[in-house]
Amino acid sequence: MAKKKLDYTKVAQNIIANIGGKENVNSVRHCITRVRFKLKDESKADDNIVKNLEGVISVVHGGGEYMVVLGDAVIDVYDAVCEQLGNMAGTDSGSETKEKVNPVMRLLNIVVGAVGPCLNFICAGGIIKGLLTILEMTGLVQAGSGADALINAAGDAIFFFLPIFLGMNLAKTLMLTNTMMYSFSGLGVFAILGLINPENPNVLTPILCAVVPFVFSFVVAFVLYKDEAAPVPASSSSSVSENAPVLTGPLEIAAPILGKVLPITSVPDETFSTGVLGNGLAIEPSEGKVYSPFDGVCENLADTLHAVGLMSDTGVSLLIHVGLETVGLEGKPFKAHIKTGDRVKKGQLLLEFNMDEIRAAGCPTITSVLVTNEDEVGDAKLVKDQIVIGG
Repeated sequence: MAKKKLDYTKVAQNIIANIGGKENVNSVRHCITRVRFKLKDESKADDNIVKNLEGVISVVHGGGEYMVVLGDAVIDVYDAVCEQLGNMAGTDSGSETKEKVNPVMRLLNIVVGAVGPCLNFICAGGIIKGLLTILEMTGLVQAGSGADALINAAGDAIFFFLPIFLGMNLAKTLMLTNTMMYSFSGLGVFAILGLINPENPNVLTPILCAVVPFVFSFVVAFVLYKDEAAPVPASSSSSVSENAPVLTGPLEIAAPILGKVLPITSVPDETFSTGVLGNGLAIEPSEGKVYSPFDGVCENLADTLHAVGLMSDTGVSLLIHVGLETVGLEGKPFKAHIKTGDRVKKGQLLLEFNMDEIRAAGCPTITSVLVTNEDEVGDAKLVKDQIVIGG
């Protein structure tokens, strides 16, 4: 049975209203399970109300942060919170302040962003030219042949497409403003000097001739160029796909990390130990490696690499959270071998982590492994050091 669709904007509004309002928030970030607020005065937050809000699983205090546990909805609610907080919102990678950007660099970034689409054409032309060289070296295409000329022309056409496009804009501007070039004064901005009539100097029109094509090209690139959205795997929905296999018997999920397996209740964090996110097992690692316990898809790899959400081909959603408060380490002790959206095979290495670095930072290494969609696949229990579903 599919979960009720949350109104993330409403959830965010209710949370902000009951933690003292927007003016009580210093910064906000998120990890894989919770939105983390730094409040000016935590006494203004009403835990009882927040815990019982629609979409909220629990509330946790720790490390100077007011944490609202939201499970699978955390990213959507975080985005809605940031939209309402505006510039007060922090980053979602664990850092609490945004780097100040030099105004010159900000302008340069805007220009580079506008010119960015041109790089696609330049790269395409370079690839075609490189391919032609390989074809000639291997003898598949003879130098000077018709095929050689055709491929070479294709590369040249791509290289010169954008300059011609921009040049046409400049030419049209010159014609529309009746501007003439009186002398050749150089390239770039120095060309503006050659457009000034020495007998009747008019600086404004030549400047417009240079600025208008630039602005026009900037606007066209900004409006028309869109990054392609990454494809969402069919199995990445929080609900089991209609085509997903239905569990007809007990399903066993082995511990994904070598070490001592413990009941989930032994984790010293109530978000995991109370089962509000789901039941499963805990591991005190003896090796800093995380392996996939089944075939499936990586649904969500935390930016800070401390946690990963998997969806099995049988429809089981599994959260592996390495250590406690490791989000604050900003990924330094971790190395990922997969990314969000990747297919994974049983036994495949997903993550590596340095246990000594984690402990040196004051963070426990105890790892939680939880089935987060028990309402869809059945109750999860710890049996002989593994999770059993439907047994």
